[in-house]
Amino acid sequence: MIFKEFGNKDKPVIIFIHSEFLSYWMWANQIEDLQKNYRIIATILDGHSDNASNSFESIQKSANQIIAYIDKFFNGHVFAICGVGIGAQITIQILAKRNDISTKAVIEAALVIPNNIITSYLSKTINIKHNSFKKKLYAINSAKKLYIKKSWINTYQKDLKRISKQTHLNILSSKYLFSIPTNYSSSSADILILCPKHENHNIKNSAKLLYTENKNSILYFASGCRQNIGLKKRDLYLQLLKELFETTHKNYMSPKQKAKQERLKPKEKNKIFNNKYLTKKEKQITKK
Repeated sequence: MIFKEFGNKDKPVIIFIHSEFLSYWMWANQIEDLQKNYRIIATILDGHSDNASNSFESIQKSANQIIAYIDKFFNGHVFAICGVGIGAQITIQILAKRNDISTKAVIEAALVIPNNIITSYLSKTINIKHNSFKKKLYAINSAKKLYIKKSWINTYQKDLKRISKQTHLNILSSKYLFSIPTNYSSSSADILILCPKHENHNIKNSAKLLYTENKNSILYFASGCRQNIGLKKRDLYLQLLKELFETTHKNYMSPKQKAKQERLKPKEKNKIFNNKYLTKKEKQITKK
C-alpha cells in the first residue's frame, strides 16, 4: 500500500481511504480544504493506480496494512479515519480490530449486507466486466456517474486500464461478501455514517444497520447525489467533517437535526410569551 502525505505535520492526523477502482486523487477537494489544519494521509490501495503491480487481496489485509502504518508512524492512534465504498469497509474492519485507534471516523456508502447471488456469478462475468475498463467510453460514462471532475477523467481512464483482472475479481468478491465484524460495536470513535440519498437500497439498509450497531454513531443521508458525497457536494462534506471533528459526540448534531431544532425554537419562545401556546392551566396562572 502507498501512503501519500499532505498538510501540516504538527497537526492531528486524518487518514483517507479511497473507493474501489479510484485512487487518492478522489480526495483532492478534502486535501485542499483541510491541509492547513490537519496532517493528511491518503492511501493508494493495492491493485490501484501507482500501486497496481501489487494485487488487491482482501479488506482484512488492507485493514492490517493501515493499522501497521498507524502503529509505526503514529504510536497506534490517529485523529480520524475516513473511507468511501470499499474504503469504508476497510475503515469498519480497522475500527473492529482496534477500538481505540481513532478519535473520529467517517463511513460512507459501506455495504455490510452480503450478496451471495452476485458473488456466485462473478467468475462467469468478470471477463466482460474487466474488458469494459479498457474502453474510453466506459471511463467517460462512469466518471459522470461518480462525479469525477473533467480534469481527472484522463487519470481515471489510465488507472482503470492498470487494474488487473485478479484485483478486479478480489475487490468485487470482498465487497459483496463483507459483513459487520464482531467487535465493531465496541469502537470508541465518534462515527459519522454517510449515505447518498439516492444510493441503492442495500447501501441504505447497510447504513441503518451500522447506525444501530454502534452507540457512538450519527447517520446522515445526503440528498441530491447517488454516490461520492465529497465529489458531488464539496461544501456539504466539509461542513459535516468540521462539525464532527470540532465537537464531542453527545453535542454533535447533523444538519438535519439542527434544522429541526431551529424550527422548534420559535414555538418554544412563543410558549412562554404568547398565550396561544399555553395550556389551560398555564393560562390561569398567567392571569393571576
